[in-house]
Amino acid sequence: MRLFIAIELAADIQQVLLSYQPNTDRDLRRVQQSQLHLTLHFLGEADAQIIDQSLAGIRASRFELCLHSLGRFQDRRQQSTLWAGVQSNSHLLALQRTIGQQLQQTEIALESRRYTPHITLARCHRACNPALIQHFLAQTAPTHCFPVDEFALYRSDLDSDGAHYRIIQRYALV
Repeated sequence: MRLFIAIELAADIQQVLLSYQPNTDRDLRRVQQSQLHLTLHFLGEADAQIIDQSLAGIRASRFELCLHSLGRFQDRRQQSTLWAGVQSNSHLLALQRTIGQQLQQTEIALESRRYTPHITLARCHRACNPALIQHFLAQTAPTHCFPVDEFALYRSDLDSDGAHYRIIQRYALV
């Protein structure tokens, strides 16, 4: 099953982020409110039971995150991911690193690219209106802060409507 580890966002933060999503365009797919999250590690196909056992032993402190920026990733096919970023946070980076170290013991192959904490708001196909992207990037970034007191193991199911995420297990921070 396709798995990833992420921080679930409270409904009030999700609402703030929804207000930053670009208007609908035929070449744009907005992320639904219930699907908004901050990924810590994408695992791909993996055994949930093995991952759960590995994550259960993690001990890390609670912390606060603050929304900070808006940005865009563009891939080689000229498709864009529009996102909201968070302010640099040593606790977040330590949690992401600790989880990665635990997962390496399970022989799960982790992504090699540098970790860039973000919350995906929309995906834009190649033909997406450039003015829509520029308008998104020109907005004043949100600055709302929120507590992080747990992280979760998610399952990702793909169908013709895209990915649908479901939390399998939650892990409390102390």
